[in-house]
Amino acid sequence: MTAQQEPRAQQSLSPSLAYPDLPALEGKYTRLLKLRHPGKIFELVKGIGSPLHCVFPQQFSENIAGIQAVLNKHQLNANIFFAKKANKAHSFARACREARIGIDVASKQELELALAAGIRGDCIGVSGPQKEMALLQLAIFQGAQIAIDSIEELHNIISLAGMDEGSNVDLPHARLPKPKISLRFQPACETNSRFGLTGAQLSAALNLLQAYQQRITLVGFSFHLSGYDIPRRSAVTHELVTWIIAARERGFSSCNQINIGGGLPVKYTSTDNWMQFQNSLAAEHFHRAQIFRDGFYPYGNELHPSAALDLFLSTPTSSHYSLAQQLRENQIQLALEPGRALLDQAGVSIFNIQGVKLIDTGHHYWIATVAGMSFSLSEQWFGSEFLPSPSLLKNNGDDLASPHIFPTAIAGSSCLECDMVSWRKIPFTARPAINDVLVYPNTAGYQMDSNESCFHSLPIIPKVAMWFDDHEVHWQLDSNL
Repeated sequence: MTAQQEPRAQQSLSPSLAYPDLPALEGKYTRLLKLRHPGKIFELVKGIGSPLHCVFPQQFSENIAGIQAVLNKHQLNANIFFAKKANKAHSFARACREARIGIDVASKQELELALAAGIRGDCIGVSGPQKEMALLQLAIFQGAQIAIDSIEELHNIISLAGMDEGSNVDLPHARLPKPKISLRFQPACETNSRFGLTGAQLSAALNLLQAYQQRITLVGFSFHLSGYDIPRRSAVTHELVTWIIAARERGFSSCNQINIGGGLPVKYTSTDNWMQFQNSLAAEHFHRAQIFRDGFYPYGNELHPSAALDLFLSTPTSSHYSLAQQLRENQIQLALEPGRALLDQAGVSIFNIQGVKLIDTGHHYWIATVAGMSFSLSEQWFGSEFLPSPSLLKNNGDDLASPHIFPTAIAGSSCLECDMVSWRKIPFTARPAINDVLVYPNTAGYQMDSNESCFHSLPIIPKVAMWFDDHEVHWQLDSNL
């Protein structure tokens, strides 16, 4: 960039093309890392490489405590299962063990990793559709709870437990332990879903199970809903209370649990900022006028996870008392599987800038190419992108204060045109340069490894687990934990 080019680019910014920003809410450990230990960021990038994911187990543990406090407030007997698919960091699994909560898994490998982290089998939930026999068998041996997704899967459980005389399954032992299962309900509001059992199928499953009540333990029912509609989630929970009562009347005395899945919203930015940002966003604010047809995650949710759970449990039922009271009165245990909610502010993703290019298309902007690819932030898997603005840390320590803005899209270093970490032109107050660093906030929930890839023969991105005390930050490669 020459001295002549930069003022021309600055002057091209007109009020008609103001670039909206979306300042991120930052947790205390992100602020500590950026403000007290910026040198550690550059040191880690230099020593380990870019991109780099940093996770904060302390924040994760505090989030668990926040959820538990709400459950205690409502005097509920409840189980928390961390949705392991949301982040694969070993340090989070260890934190689950230390906090004495469970883990929800959906593969044999995830189940094995949870066991290796010290999670007891009876503290593990197994979900997912049409689970492979090897996963079902291991889950039964370990005493894990299995969410049954179909009548066919229920027949597989019966076969694996050695109760089907015509089974062709090759069992390593004469008979497995007594399976513990729940039946996954498909609510009427989710009829387009490929998961779960309709009301008619639930009845058929209960009819089938009645012949095996001495050999299979029905612990309850579960469901999952897309989105964060609290009244809808409350209504489905209330509906399942009636199913539990009906199951008990049919002899299923152990049926006492409703698993509501996840669905606790995470707040990435202030609600006001989010509303203002959406109202001002236009195609020209994105590189190549990229349009995301499926929209964006609701980054400006009004509620934090604990507040949303409190509101859910306080929802009045048709009996004019709260949902929590209804669960207590009927001696029903609540189970939940938060993923993103437990990972709120529990990590950041760091990219080193390896080149900057001026794009002259009438309205000048820059493209900063980072060492890394868009696979490293996974929101584009959902037909969207991660929108909260990253922080720019200058390698030379320059002050970021500037009367001008430098709209910059962030590109990955692959040879694909679509490899954009941020299609949006971020309005930085300093021009990004080689060896500057970008810190993307609050990426632990689903962003870090949903789309991991060794494309271009690059290695899987390492994670660093960080712990903070009053004066220092300590770290260790997460893979070594």
